[in-house]
Amino acid sequence: MDFTLSFISHFFDLIVLAAPLLSFLLFWILALGILAGRKEGWRYSDSLYWSLVTGTTLGYGDLIPTSALSRLLAVIITLSGMIFTGILVSLALHAASGSIDASIL
Repeated sequence: MDFTLSFISHFFDLIVLAAPLLSFLLFWILALGILAGRKEGWRYSDSLYWSLVTGTTLGYGDLIPTSALSRLLAVIITLSGMIFTGILVSLALHAASGSIDASIL
C-alpha cells in the first residue's frame, strides 16, 4: 500500500512539472485535428474525436483524411501523440523508480 501511495504522489508531482509541455502537446493535437476536420468537412466533434484517436495511434479508420494536407496533419498528430505518450510513460517509470527507492530505504 505504501508503494502505491508513494507512486501516485511521485507521479502527480511529475505531472505538475510536465503540465505545460503536456498541455501544449494536447492543444497542438486538437488544433491540428480541427484544422484537418475543416479541410475534410467534418463536424467539430468528429474532428476532435479523430485527432485524439489519431494522436493515441489507435486509428479506428472510421474517419479517413483524403486531402494531402489532412494526411500530412495526420502524420504530425501521430508523431505528437507518440511524444505525448512517451512523456507520460517516462514520468510513470520515473515515479515507479522513485517509489521503489523510497520503499527500499
